[in-house]
Amino acid sequence: MAGILRPRKIEPGCLRRWARNGRDLWQRRPGLLLLNALTIFGVSALVPRILGVPLLLEIPLSALFFVELRALDQGGRGDWATIWALFQGNLKDIAYLTRDAFVFLFFIVLLLFLSSDVVHAGASVAHTAAVLSPLQQLTQNLLPWLGNALFSGVGWASLLASPVSGPLLFLTLLLGHALRMHLYTAFQGAFLNQKITIALLCLNILIGPLVGSLSLVLLPLLGHTMTGILLEILTIGLLQVLITVDYLWSREMFEGTTENAPSTLKSSSAVKEEVPLTVASMAGPPAMGSHPAKGSLL
Repeated sequence: MAGILRPRKIEPGCLRRWARNGRDLWQRRPGLLLLNALTIFGVSALVPRILGVPLLLEIPLSALFFVELRALDQGGRGDWATIWALFQGNLKDIAYLTRDAFVFLFFIVLLLFLSSDVVHAGASVAHTAAVLSPLQQLTQNLLPWLGNALFSGVGWASLLASPVSGPLLFLTLLLGHALRMHLYTAFQGAFLNQKITIALLCLNILIGPLVGSLSLVLLPLLGHTMTGILLEILTIGLLQVLITVDYLWSREMFEGTTENAPSTLKSSSAVKEEVPLTVASMAGPPAMGSHPAKGSLL
């Protein structure tokens, strides 16, 4: 059975603190940022937007980025041996979380599809759908792969901007899969840190309209293709910022850690583990109010 971590209130000055810590972590292995950007672009461009199919890769990849930050955070230099060992150690829990998110989204879409036959508003829905948002208009005029990358990237960023997504992923990696308990804990943390929650919710709602509005400004100056490329670069950058903020916020809220561990010359992968390496095995001392997971190395 997974352990329980009680969320705590974030200390003032968190934005400056997270900016400093995030910059310090990625400076330890800057090549990872470029590799992550290429991965995000490739997945967003190639994965079809059918039901919840993008979630099947977006959630595991977000978990992989969290694992990279964890490896960098614990004094190592983020070598692939450590990152891959950490990812493998949590692969089953990541798969369970991905499955639950996909099933939930599938049934939501199915319910909306069935309810559209019940509600006598088909004509007005069709008329409303005919009026496309600026972002949809832009993606329809781009090369298929670029339009798909931009639209999917905005959706991925909206997912990570949810005040619950980051803490849920962090808790799953740290304590194992326990969806209902982790959702309850994540919502507790969201209510405890209302200012951060409101800021993330506003970003979650406004990402699409903001990108669409920016496209209206850039289109007359740059044309469709260059506008799409520039907005895709900005979206990928926003995604990596959100991943970093989600990790640092969750780390501080659940572990009480406000600063990175000092960088060391030796990689943590040089030490052979007798059991699979997991995110939990790289945690510091248990935070007050926490209970170690059964069988974990907390």
